[in-house]
Amino acid sequence: MRYAEGGSAAVVWPAPLSAPRLDGPTATYPQVRPGYDLEVEATRAGFVASVRKDGAPTGPAPELKLTGNAEAVPDATGSLTEAESAVSRVVAAAPVTAAAPVPFDTTAQTTVENTDTSGDPDLRLGSYDGREAARSYLTFDLTRAGASGGRAASVRTATLDLYQTWSASCRPRAWEVWTLPAGTTVGPKLRWANQPQGERLRATSTDTRGNATACAPGWSSVDVTELVKEWTAAGATSGTVMLRAADETDPLSWKRFASAETATVPHLTVTLG
Repeated sequence: MRYAEGGSAAVVWPAPLSAPRLDGPTATYPQVRPGYDLEVEATRAGFVASVRKDGAPTGPAPELKLTGNAEAVPDATGSLTEAESAVSRVVAAAPVTAAAPVPFDTTAQTTVENTDTSGDPDLRLGSYDGREAARSYLTFDLTRAGASGGRAASVRTATLDLYQTWSASCRPRAWEVWTLPAGTTVGPKLRWANQPQGERLRATSTDTRGNATACAPGWSSVDVTELVKEWTAAGATSGTVMLRAADETDPLSWKRFASAETATVPHLTVTLG
């Protein structure tokens, strides 16, 4: 693919592919090697390509490679090997521009050491095995949400709305919304090793969606009214939150939310009075 602002990215594949199965933004090429499917998902700014097990593999998983100015998310240490995940995965995304009408978001994960994940369609939190962990960060433009200008009294209610796509089970597991120390910013260079620590817990939810019919994927909303009032009173034009599991040693804490790369963009819903 070619980016509108310049540059390109492509997946390198050594042989012709058969016609894919199409499901919304996702194309699945079945059995590209015995026991493996290739899945390509279009995102707002690029695409994600994944090799997934399907059946009984007779050999090692093919390794995905990108050409162009794109980033790979390596999986050699099992960084994405929770249920329904890829055994090989690469992410391609156009550079972030100041004009983008969506929040900046990214994930810091213990097993992803050197990769920018801000182009990934998933925001991850919790632990898939009780040892490795992930946290996600979102920065919102408060001028677009109608929550800037120094008039905290005008903010009647505010919710943080996230589309939860997957969880480790249907059993409720708590996840938290934290704010960062004043003046802290996050960007594409954020990694687990250099992530800012949460300063104050602002909200907690046990809403758990995306594992089965009983807890199908859907929107999760948490009340952040007091937080948005504080941002507004301080005259802030942007605000950043961190999402994390309440217990990062619990394998059932693992959750995935849709990022700004998808059609279900995280957002603040602010009601003014």
